[in-house]
Amino acid sequence: MRLIGPQGEQMGVVPLEDALAAAKEYKLDLAEVAPGADPPVCKILDWGKEKFREEKQRRLSRRKETSNKLRLIRFRPNIGDHDVQVKVRKLRELLEQGEKCRVAVLFRRREMRHQEQGVKVLDRVAEMISDIARIEGRVDRLVGREMGMVAIPLRQPDKSKKSAGAPSGRQRKGGRKAARTGSDGASAAAPNTDESSPSTETSSSTAN
Repeated sequence: MRLIGPQGEQMGVVPLEDALAAAKEYKLDLAEVAPGADPPVCKILDWGKEKFREEKQRRLSRRKETSNKLRLIRFRPNIGDHDVQVKVRKLRELLEQGEKCRVAVLFRRREMRHQEQGVKVLDRVAEMISDIARIEGRVDRLVGREMGMVAIPLRQPDKSKKSAGAPSGRQRKGGRKAARTGSDGASAAAPNTDESSPSTETSSSTAN
């Protein structure tokens, strides 16, 4: 096999026993990184650190995919005032959470003759969210059966305030544990407050 050292240096083609001995000398692991190569390629590395690095890369890639997604909010050109307010309320909630949103006005057949109605809807929505979002990529003409725009939040949510305001799971668990310990301790240490029992014994002994 072809062996690569812990710093990326080439250590030549060596038998498996020599590769294992070299990894043991470095107090690291031996991993096969290119099994399809001829000869196969192995590398001396810290397997725990390598797994942590791969997991970190996966988390970053998932975070990028999530940040690139657009939440879609659809309107109709003849939408009523109440429905506009409901949809804009949902749109504002998403923007306050840091989500990028695509606002689309969907037309049916006869509605496509009155594209100005869709422009008015976009104008109204843009004005209602102007305090928390900026508008990009607005298209005031039909593309297929819809026109739309992209709303991008002006501010990202402050995650530090959320974490500071809500107690952690460990703190909540500890609080419950302390509460149980306190209740058990109180029941164990509580004196006998039933005074009727000793008085009964005294009266009976007197009678005897």
